[in-house]
Amino acid sequence: MSSNIGVSLDGYLNDKIDSIEDGDECMTEAYYSEASTYDLKTIPGKVASANAGVGHARVKHGIMVADARGPQAEAIAKATILGVEAKAGSSLGQAHAKVGPLAGAAVQGPNVEARVYGKTTTGTVGAELTLGAGSASANIGPLTATAGLNIDTGVSAGLGGVSAKVLGTGVSLGGREGLSVSFLGSKLRLF
Repeated sequence: MSSNIGVSLDGYLNDKIDSIEDGDECMTEAYYSEASTYDLKTIPGKVASANAGVGHARVKHGIMVADARGPQAEAIAKATILGVEAKAGSSLGQAHAKVGPLAGAAVQGPNVEARVYGKTTTGTVGAELTLGAGSASANIGPLTATAGLNIDTGVSAGLGGVSAKVLGTGVSLGGREGLSVSFLGSKLRLF
């Protein structure tokens, strides 16, 4: 079981900018596929993405949006001055509703994601595989809370230390944490 509470100013600011483009929309699709490339505005970089799925419904009125998708698969590649990332995943379904940047909620069904990355800020490279039974999240402004059941497997190494995790249980050595051992989302800091 994993859960977290955090503040994401980057996501909050992007939603705030997106919500300025008010307008109404109502659509449904039995099957869909999308592919795009675009430049990032907040942090200089580029993104290429593609996704496809079965069943999509969306309604938007002003800054209020509700969106639901059935089974889907996606792939994303991103490069910025902070690093590079490539990931591919699939989900049996997801839905979200939000009132611009003010508040929102989301749920995701069973899912799998594979990710590789390199971060220039920490000199870290890594690879991860996440299997999830589902998750739910909610936000008020930049404050976000998420709860879900995931089993993570992955490795990373860099200037800040090394870490490895298999089926949710792992070890980290170096960096701020010293030596820590995690078990299904719980951490024990040994020194």
